[in-house]
Amino acid sequence: MQKKFCKGPFIPSAVIGAVVAVLLCMPSPSLAQAGEKGVVDAIADFLRSLMPRPLFFVEDEKGDFKVLRGHTDRVWTVAFNPDGRTLASGAMDDNIIIWDAATGNVLHTLRGHTKPIFSLIYSRDGKRIASASRDQSIILWDVASRKPIKTLSAHSASVVSLSFSADGKRLLSGSEDRTAIIWDVEKGQLMHVLRGHRYAVNAVSFSPDGTRVATGSDDFTIILWDALKGKLIQKLTEHKSLVKCLSFSSDGKTLASGGADQAIILWDARTGQKIRTLIGSGSLVFCLTFSPDGRRLAAGADQNVMIWDVSAGTLLKTLKTPYGYVLSLSFSPDGKRLAAAREDLVVVLFESIDLSS
Repeated sequence: MQKKFCKGPFIPSAVIGAVVAVLLCMPSPSLAQAGEKGVVDAIADFLRSLMPRPLFFVEDEKGDFKVLRGHTDRVWTVAFNPDGRTLASGAMDDNIIIWDAATGNVLHTLRGHTKPIFSLIYSRDGKRIASASRDQSIILWDVASRKPIKTLSAHSASVVSLSFSADGKRLLSGSEDRTAIIWDVEKGQLMHVLRGHRYAVNAVSFSPDGTRVATGSDDFTIILWDALKGKLIQKLTEHKSLVKCLSFSSDGKTLASGGADQAIILWDARTGQKIRTLIGSGSLVFCLTFSPDGRRLAAGADQNVMIWDVSAGTLLKTLKTPYGYVLSLSFSPDGKRLAAAREDLVVVLFESIDLSS
């Protein structure tokens, strides 16, 4: 597969990753309290200010992927609409872009946040989008009208992660203020404030049956909570550094987590026991997501997207995305396409992902 790249000086993400990894793995309370996204921003922006920005690779002639261009700053988050026809991305340019998943064309731009967008998610029925921002707010959008329905405000720092319950009636948010909040979507009111982490809550996930939620933090821990009562059930402590991402499998039996210790851990979601650690990421794990059938797990580590067989614990394939950290991943509903948000202003849409291996 032939790809075209620019020539000229640039600072590889591996170099940035090394600097970030050293700083992030230091047991510094002041660093953790600042929130990793802010640290990454500061380091990466400084290093990149020293060099001209490279051109990005273009789509290869085989059509294995599309590069979606429309944002003017780092793309933090991407999500497929459950209908598979569109996807949404949020970026440091404060905007949400809705894309045609078939053509890669920009359909609409949603503007409402006043600072960068770190997370967005569709409700399962595809009627709403929730977006979270450094402006400390969450906006609920009506997909059909592309208008904001309501703004949720209770966090006192950047909101960096979101998860809808399966019925769309509740929303879970994680923040650098060290808390997670379970919201009543219809009323726009908070139901429970989850306090138990010492530092920023980077990752949150609702179990498919809506009875539990998981939160991951800069304090190296994962907490399982009773979603109905807002009570702590169990704390998981296997990670050796910041926990960056979490995801329940579609059947709710497995919880996956990844972080700055380069580890991807699979947990029994009911007992909290570690099933296995997936070895081979070789870098900070910024994001992960299960395929819709739960048989595969995709993880973003540095410039790579790694796809694992969950039951066997084996690495099936690695998809390369040069010149930018992979910060967010989303499978299409049929599991055949995978969207990746990259730090270099683009969304990469991998086509015809073969998960039969």
